[in-house]
Amino acid sequence: RVQVSNELLTDAYISVANLVAQTLGNSFALTIDDSYFNGTPAAGIEGLIEAIENYNGGSQVQTAAGEEMTAQELSLAVMSVDQNARNRRWVVSPLGWSYIMAMAVDGGASGQIITDTVSATIYGAPVSVCYALPDTVLAIYGDFASASALGVKPTGMTLRASVDRAIEFDQTVWVGTQRVAY
Repeated sequence: RVQVSNELLTDAYISVANLVAQTLGNSFALTIDDSYFNGTPAAGIEGLIEAIENYNGGSQVQTAAGEEMTAQELSLAVMSVDQNARNRRWVVSPLGWSYIMAMAVDGGASGQIITDTVSATIYGAPVSVCYALPDTVLAIYGDFASASALGVKPTGMTLRASVDRAIEFDQTVWVGTQRVAY
């Protein structure tokens, strides 16, 4: 739920509705990432990180405080994933991404990475930065489509506006909803 002043809606030179939709979409995405990776015990969702730890722990790179990620750890994560997995990718935390950038700079690839002239890859697999990973998990590698399922309603996110809900404040109220199943 987001309330916006009607004066802002009238005077804004940008689309406030698009800004509200983007803000709600980002909030939903962060909530989904957090639940997907860390779990939501109240909803009975174990979370992918715990599932990996219960399996063998080999496809994620973890660290203790003060330790840095190494290329050997990344290589071990690659080797621990079933070789028949087809759509492999990396999901890294912001701290993990900083270690990867440092390794790239030390290896002489700074121009390519810093200027983003090529897609970010590690050992040929694409990389996504995820802000929902805990501080101790630097990277996860694997075929996520084979590891789990995530269902989103075909309507995706819905956004509804009401000019009457907060009429006493002279505001328009937007309510966003999204249904997800794990």
